Amino acid sequence: MGTVSAPERLQIKTFAPSFYFDREEDNRIRLEIQFDYEDRKVSNKQELEELPFSSDVDLEERIFQICLAAGFEADFQSWRQALKAESVYHFFHEIIPVFEKLGNVDLSEKLEELYNLASPQVQIASKGGLLEIQFDFQDIAQEEIDQAMQALVANQDFYIDSSNQVYFFDEETKKIRQNLQELGQFELKDGALQARKSLAYSLAHLFEGRDRVSFSQEFQNLAQDLTHPEDFPLQVTQVQADLRDYQEKGIRWLQMLHYYGFGGILADDMGLGKTLQTIAFLTSQVTKESRVLILAPSGLIYNWADEFQKFAPQLDVAVVHGLKAGREEILAERHQIYVTSYATFRQDSELYQGMAFDFLS
Repeated sequence: MGTVSAPERLQIKTFAPSFYFDREEDNRIRLEIQFDYEDRKVSNKQELEELPFSSDVDLEERIFQICLAAGFEADFQSWRQALKAESVYHFFHEIIPVFEKLGNVDLSEKLEELYNLASPQVQIASKGGLLEIQFDFQDIAQEEIDQAMQALVANQDFYIDSSNQVYFFDEETKKIRQNLQELGQFELKDGALQARKSLAYSLAHLFEGRDRVSFSQEFQNLAQDLTHPEDFPLQVTQVQADLRDYQEKGIRWLQMLHYYGFGGILADDMGLGKTLQTIAFLTSQVTKESRVLILAPSGLIYNWADEFQKFAPQLDVAVVHGLKAGREEILAERHQIYVTSYATFRQDSELYQGMAFDFLS
């Protein structure tokens, strides 16, 4: 209705709070609070009471309630007990962010010493029949790498070592962990993750260009060959046939898979020479001591034998068929290649228990 005037004491002014956290010699955590009213700063309750205006009581109450919930007192300066190792993560990731939503937060260097960020380099290598993924935790003692890796694969966000030092896994490390988990099953052994070699193609594309991930030369060769099998050096075959380009590619692919210890499936359409490609591949690999088992539908087992005789007569091929006694006699002989049907193989499964084969087709 008109001009209203009031003494300054009745005016309510808000403020910007700031929080300073420090760690004492006895490891207790000290909190110092300051209220900034633009033209003056308040750092204790006496100064607060002497303000010539009214402060924002709701904000004050909210701040001191948060202090109590965090283990401090409702005062401008207070202490809480030392952080246990298992409480460090909660303090930095749950308590500090609450204060940051209210105002500016500063941490002393001594307090920040409790927060150790683990940012390992990751090396992916091909070793034997497996892939090995090694996380290089430089700040963690070598004898504790296994435990650190167990914490990582268990989806924990931190690791506590034997001296109660806490190491937090950084966001990139956790992202790499998630990527690996999405790919498939990994086994933790001797401080490293191990996986089947067939994941090399996926890993190479997934981590391409990631600064924290490096590949051994052997792994790079493996990934390159899986991506471009057509460039794999073709080993000499001994077949009496003129191979088409696509058939040579199929043979290269089979040879590449065998080189790295993989199995594979030729999925060409009917009539494009899958049998010939298989025979050509076998001529590049088998020796006199090699043993090969070929399983085929009953109507095709003699077709396999004819194809071997036509394209690679130098190989010793035996068809395991007929009466039980005859099959036992054939299996007891030392042939290079045995061809049998699925049904017959099931009937003779006990005869194969003591046999070892280099190739199965």
